[in-house]
Amino acid sequence: MATYFLESNDDAPRTFAANDKIQVALVGCGGMGQGDAQASAAVPGVKIVAAADCYDGRLTHMKEQYGADILATR
Repeated sequence: MATYFLESNDDAPRTFAANDKIQVALVGCGGMGQGDAQASAAVPGVKIVAAADCYDGRLTHMKEQYGADILATR
């Protein structure tokens, strides 16, 4: 039974359920927040959906990088 979970068939297509998509919201979009956003967005199935920061320029940058549809708020 345990070997069933350890074995994988790389040729088989993986199906995803609704809960397999991870949505990320950032609080703070400075240097570390940008690094977190880049690392998160690089993972398949992860989408940046919201960002919060005190500075409008950082929020503008987030919309430019990750799409105008993300929620950007102060």
